[in-house]
Amino acid sequence: MHTAQDIITTYSRTGTRLREGFFKARASLLQQAALHMARSLARDGRILILGEGAADSCARTAARAFLDRLDLDRPALPAILIPAGDLREQGADRAALRQLEALARAGDTLLSFLPDPAQTTMGPVLALAQETGLSCIALCGRPAAGLSLPGLVIDVPDASGAPASLVHELLFAAGHLVCRLVDHYLFENVTAIQAVDPQ
Repeated sequence: MHTAQDIITTYSRTGTRLREGFFKARASLLQQAALHMARSLARDGRILILGEGAADSCARTAARAFLDRLDLDRPALPAILIPAGDLREQGADRAALRQLEALARAGDTLLSFLPDPAQTTMGPVLALAQETGLSCIALCGRPAAGLSLPGLVIDVPDASGAPASLVHELLFAAGHLVCRLVDHYLFENVTAIQAVDPQ
């Protein structure tokens, strides 16, 4: 029988392993995502943010981070939260589709938080985003290998067997990091945007 201390220790070690493995394996993709979003914002684009299921809270926090300030004293950045609807209902992607139809414009970026890309119901939303000329970036809580998701996909490679709560924490942290990196590229290292896209 496990003690409370055993549960704490296992949870802590699993979370540390998951977090360190993710940020090491996906560092370049996270930088790429942030550079792309910074370039979009610099060209008067907007960040549309979608969170499916439990990751709705990750999306809300990321939208708030773009609008408010994280570590820098800077103006609000244009971020729009796209509600995904209630996943328990059939056609849960309808609310997101309608919002995207009304708000999306070419040059915007769709940042999606998908807890399990293999189980997502947001396929039509992602397809519409791509058709509308949006760039798509997906932060996925489970491996996405072999799945056809549009745009840049950043998944957690070692998530199998990890508790959903730890995967959720990691998505939350990844969203915060991407926001912080966007701030870095927009307000601390503008030359990086120019190096990616010299126009």
